[in-house]
Amino acid sequence: MKKGLTENPNAFGPLTNMADYSYKDGRPTPLCINQKRRMLKQQEYAKRIHKLVKEIDYAVERDIKLQEMKAQEQQRILDSKLKPKGDLLLKTKKPTT
Repeated sequence: MKKGLTENPNAFGPLTNMADYSYKDGRPTPLCINQKRRMLKQQEYAKRIHKLVKEIDYAVERDIKLQEMKAQEQQRILDSKLKPKGDLLLKTKKPTT
């Protein structure tokens, strides 16, 4: 670490990420065992990240919907309590003069 090197030099780099050989005519070389393992591991990471992001998006949307429903319920309660009563109050009130 003091010399700027990684802990495991075989974990990443051109010697581990690139093929051991290549064909002159441009054909693709078969994957090495560790390359295939790393590729499958990265695919699993991607699937898991995608799944977790979808769960987070669902939770955020659900929270927004719950807040909206709560606000609508509070507004409904206020609307049912607050009714215009001015005319009814004047009709039932008797003049004192």
